Amino acid sequence: KKPMKARVTVLIGCSAAGLKFKPLVIGKSIRPLCFRRMNMADLPVLYYHQESAWMSSELFTDYFIEEIVPTIKKHFPQQRVIVTMDNATCHPPSLNDIDDLIDVQFLPPNTTSLIQPCDQQVIFSLKSRVRNVYFSKLLTYVRTHAEADNPYQNFL
Repeated sequence: KKPMKARVTVLIGCSAAGLKFKPLVIGKSIRPLCFRRMNMADLPVLYYHQESAWMSSELFTDYFIEEIVPTIKKHFPQQRVIVTMDNATCHPPSLNDIDDLIDVQFLPPNTTSLIQPCDQQVIFSLKSRVRNVYFSKLLTYVRTHAEADNPYQNFL
């Protein structure tokens, strides 16, 4: 039996003004089993699906239109805004045509992470928090579902 190849892509975004955009999660399943009893609109993330679970220019454009533009418009109505992003192939140049007040500027190709703020501390902090929440929920589950013959009960 082949090992399961679970893959997920997570996109996080923020602004120098302190805006935090709703994270985008791309998975392989249309509706993952872990969300089967949940309303997907209630999730604290936007969930998209694609067979490869990788970002595409179509998915990014949808995310830009659904999340980034409305968030910017809400906080900066009728103001010109510059959005800076890396030069990934999934970031199409046509993003500049979506809104006249939002100017998208791309970093030069092969830019080091030193000038990409999300590559420095933000992603590290997010991964650390997700890991802490995951393990605390796992510990809570193990403690509440512990049986008398559970060999890990004494360890916890």
